[in-house]
Amino acid sequence: MHTDPLQRPALNVKGYSHLVYEKLARGTGVSGSQGTLMKYRAWTVGLMGLDSSGEPKSDPLYSATYTSDGISCFGGPLYGNKGQCKKNYLKLLSSHLQNINPQWPDLLEAPAIRPASR
Repeated sequence: MHTDPLQRPALNVKGYSHLVYEKLARGTGVSGSQGTLMKYRAWTVGLMGLDSSGEPKSDPLYSATYTSDGISCFGGPLYGNKGQCKKNYLKLLSSHLQNINPQWPDLLEAPAIRPASR
């Protein structure tokens, strides 16, 4: 996740052939009992080919816009079925990749990483 619009993100993509990015285009702050939350997020997603140095080859090979608050499933407490919410969001992200290559497998949530105990 990169949050500074004034500075290009530091990416180590050398050796990869493509980069998929998602950019938050807009959202609405909604006040509630737990403070202000962002909802109604609109995103831009794109796929770019990379050369051997990790620089983009050309314009995006694929781009789309969509609306989803599914990323909230991976944060703190959430109403409803958090597990199903995560699956639905990963399926949505997978569909972007499957527009480019129908053989692309569905994305799965990475296993939680726990710090090594001492």
